[in-house]
Amino acid sequence: MPKEWTQLSESSEIYFVIGSGFSLDNYPDGFLDSLMSHGVVVGVNDVALDVPCHYVVRKCFLNDEGKMPEKMPEYKFANNDCKLVISQFDSGNKERPLNTDIKGDYYFFKHRQTMSMWGMNFPDPESDEILVSWTTSSSAIHFAAKMGARLIVLIGQDLTSGNYSKYSTLGTRYFTGYWSFRGQAIKTQRFIEENYEIAVCSLSPFMGTGYADNKWPRRNDSIIKSLVILRNFPRIVSNKLSSLFGRDKKKD
Repeated sequence: MPKEWTQLSESSEIYFVIGSGFSLDNYPDGFLDSLMSHGVVVGVNDVALDVPCHYVVRKCFLNDEGKMPEKMPEYKFANNDCKLVISQFDSGNKERPLNTDIKGDYYFFKHRQTMSMWGMNFPDPESDEILVSWTTSSSAIHFAAKMGARLIVLIGQDLTSGNYSKYSTLGTRYFTGYWSFRGQAIKTQRFIEENYEIAVCSLSPFMGTGYADNKWPRRNDSIIKSLVILRNFPRIVSNKLSSLFGRDKKKD
């Protein structure tokens, strides 16, 4: 049966929070696999299937947001002893079903209602609630802080346009919404630093979280979005034509 995350043993080590950005492809061989010997490793979503982690933080059991499994999935984590920590409600949304209705050996965390892409519903820093937002990284970072981290290092939280090439479930599929979470990522970092006196640093600071002033040049977004549209244009046109011809055949 699920247990509350507060039953986990705290540790005052360095916490590495690993996202799925393209930058993961550029680290030396063996770097990511060695992190568990240098601190506590927290993977975000399916990263833990590829990179050895102590914990994996999720808001949904499945990758199809909005779908609930009949039973707990059998995750094949890179570290067999990896512990799953998931939000109490599916997608962190209290209007969705309870994740805790699914039987299994995992930990869950209570939280406030998730808000829009731009909003943040910050919990009381002294409570047992974990922050939820549109990006699961916010929950993973806050989880590390609540577990007693003395330093949080973000790896692969690029917040750009896609996932590293060997991502188990999505590969290099481009997800145009990633950059929309930058504001939430910046607010999360400030919340942690101000309330827990923990330094949060990123190994890809010139990507998702911007430059020194936390800004991202709009022209970069325009270039990336244009490339995504051009890449998907043939498929979009093909789908449109197929649907039109399909309707005509039904009329005949």
